[in-house]
Amino acid sequence: MTCLHRLLATLVLLLAISATIVSAGAQEARQTTMELGPTVALPFVPSHVMFRPGTNQFFVAGDYNVATQQTRILGYSGEDRLQQFEFIVPHSIDAMAFSVTGDRLFVVGGQNGQGYVSAVMLTSAAVLEGRPVSAKLAHLPTQASIAVDTQSVYVGDATSEKIFRIPSVVFDREHQSSDFDSTNVISSIYAPGAVHALGVSDTLRLAFVSSERVPKIWAVQLDGPERVIDEYARPTVTGSGYGGDPIPMAFLITSRSVESKGQPGVSFLIAEHVASSVSLVDYDPLFQTMDVITTAVAGNHLDPGTTVQVYPDTKLVKQPVLLGSDDNQSTILVGDLYSRQLVQFSRGPASTALERVGVLDLPSAPTSLAVSGDGSVAAAAIADSPDLQILTSSAVTSASPTEHDARVRELQRKLTELGLDVGAVDGVRGSTTDRALQVFQQATGTNLPPGDVDAAIRAVTQFRDTCSTSGLACLRRAR
Repeated sequence: MTCLHRLLATLVLLLAISATIVSAGAQEARQTTMELGPTVALPFVPSHVMFRPGTNQFFVAGDYNVATQQTRILGYSGEDRLQQFEFIVPHSIDAMAFSVTGDRLFVVGGQNGQGYVSAVMLTSAAVLEGRPVSAKLAHLPTQASIAVDTQSVYVGDATSEKIFRIPSVVFDREHQSSDFDSTNVISSIYAPGAVHALGVSDTLRLAFVSSERVPKIWAVQLDGPERVIDEYARPTVTGSGYGGDPIPMAFLITSRSVESKGQPGVSFLIAEHVASSVSLVDYDPLFQTMDVITTAVAGNHLDPGTTVQVYPDTKLVKQPVLLGSDDNQSTILVGDLYSRQLVQFSRGPASTALERVGVLDLPSAPTSLAVSGDGSVAAAAIADSPDLQILTSSAVTSASPTEHDARVRELQRKLTELGLDVGAVDGVRGSTTDRALQVFQQATGTNLPPGDVDAAIRAVTQFRDTCSTSGLACLRRAR
């Protein structure tokens, strides 16, 4: 063999080895999980924690100090305090929210029978710009919720069927005077029930509202005539332990966008206390409907039998469900005021399926929970403790196809044999596979546990084995 031939043979061998390495690398799947990190010692017991959009800066509010009649909010980046940020408001805090651009922090609460929304401007380095501005509300809201879009600040009240809207201009510098009466510019939007949780979509001009005592989420029009666009009836759960009265849950609108034939939609997460589950819900702008895309069970960590705390004056439940997610809904944490465990779910970029990936044991039960936009860090306030628990992400590499991928691929093959469209048989449980499985359940009257691939495989296999005709004919006959 000549030198040239040896060189060519060596190149071919190297190319083959490189292709094998690339192929093996392509078959690896990286899954991000959270693990306990350091604790941050705070100068107060925290009540709320929230990450600033687009950053790993988080802001922590303390409990209301009766002696000083003030509440402090401090900023942190990891374990380091942002020394030039300290936001003090003359009232308690029920909820916090950032502006869409992240340059303004809003809080809602009250003092001595008066409700307030306070705001502060801050630079990218979290340096305060100007002094805080407070807008008076017409009354003191109960268990207030808050949401912000580019035009207004919205406040929900757990005892009122109204959403209060405050124009953002109220908090501009020209209105930073003590004699400005904000109540003259506050308007209200009709809500079908008392507002327990609130989120808004700036693009769709919709508010999404839940009520504690009605198992529904409503999409309410923000502009024009007051009307409900759609309602999503949350699943009825028997044996809830609440006497059929309050139905604790939490929902969180993230910035993950969805589309229907080019129309931008919105996606949000729901954590159900009585169902012990977390669900992914998409709002379809074309059909103006809310649809559950997938549901995953949290296990026994959200205990449906727990006796929840009820406020004696209003009889409202102290919200037991905590929910945190990154912007893409790929790192999701679900907690419970009555358990020190956080359940983590993960969703791949090419999948709608939620997969439970682990449980984290905190030093004590959490009272507030937040995840950064990129999912790299999370923070949990611990009950009756001045310590804030930091959680950090770690990438775990596993061989692919995983056992889960193989089971999903088997399910896809069996659904395809019935003539149902699952898209590609690729082991990825996306929306097309979920729709095919939903069609199967509707046609056969089958009620499968959410997220249980093995149960779905057994049901489809059993149905196919009892049918002598082709798949589609079988399904038509079953209907």
